[in-house]
Amino acid sequence: MIVDQMREEFRRLGAQAFALGFVAACAVGCSSNSSDATPSDASAPGTGGATASGGATNTGGTTSTGGVAASGGASANGGTTNTGGASANGGATNTGGASANGGASANGGAPAATDSGTPKTIDHLVTFYGWPDNDPPGAGIAYPKLHQEAGGNGTYADPITFATDPKEWAPGTILYLPYLERYVIMEDSCAECITDWGKQKHHIDIWLDSDGRLDSKVLDCEDTLTRSSTPVEIDPPSNRPVNATPLFDSDTGTCNAP
Repeated sequence: MIVDQMREEFRRLGAQAFALGFVAACAVGCSSNSSDATPSDASAPGTGGATASGGATNTGGTTSTGGVAASGGASANGGTTNTGGASANGGATNTGGASANGGASANGGAPAATDSGTPKTIDHLVTFYGWPDNDPPGAGIAYPKLHQEAGGNGTYADPITFATDPKEWAPGTILYLPYLERYVIMEDSCAECITDWGKQKHHIDIWLDSDGRLDSKVLDCEDTLTRSSTPVEIDPPSNRPVNATPLFDSDTGTCNAP
C-alpha cells in the first residue's frame, strides 16, 4: 500500500517535473525563437543598417550634403571673392585710372595751343615789297585767299598779305610778327624767297600798302622795316597785341616803323 502510494507520488512528481521541463524548454526554445527575432531585429542593424541610414553617414554622407561643404564649397561661390574679385572691377581704380583720362588734362593742355603757352617762333629774314617793286608793278597776288589784291590792316581778321615759297608756307597760312604787332597771311609768290628756301632759309616778303604814288618813299620804308633775322610766330592765337596803323601812309609818305 505504502509502496503504491510512493509510486503514485513519484509519478505525480515526474509529471510535474516533465511539465516544468517542457515549460522551461519552451521558454528557452521560444526565446531562441525570439532570438531568431534578434537576427530579425539585428537585421534592425539592417535598419540599424540604418548604418545604411546610419549610412545616413550616407545621409551623414550628408557630408555629401555636408558636401554642402561642396555647396559650402559655395565658398567656391564664396570664391565670389572672385566676384569679390570685383575688386578687379574695383580695379575700376583702373577706370579710376580715368585720372589717365583725367590725364585728359593733357587734352586740357589744349588751352596752351589756344593761347597762353610759350609761342612757337622761327627766325625769318623779313623783307617788304610794294607797288613799285611788285612783278608786275601793282597789287596783284599769285594766291588769292582772303584778298583779291594785296592788302590787310594786320589784325587776325584782316592780316596783311605776304609772299614766299609755297613749299615753305602754304597759301592761306597765318603768321604773327611780334616786332610789328601784326598778323600776316600767305597770298603771293616771291622769287628771292624761293631761292632762300632752296637753302632752307626762312624768308617772307610783306606787302607795304601803296598805290603807285611816292614810290621812292615806299622803297625807303621797305628798307627801314626789313629785319635780317627776327622771330615769327607759327600758328598764333587770335588774341596777340595788334597795331592796326598802316605801315606806310600812301597819302603822306609816312613810314610807321616800330
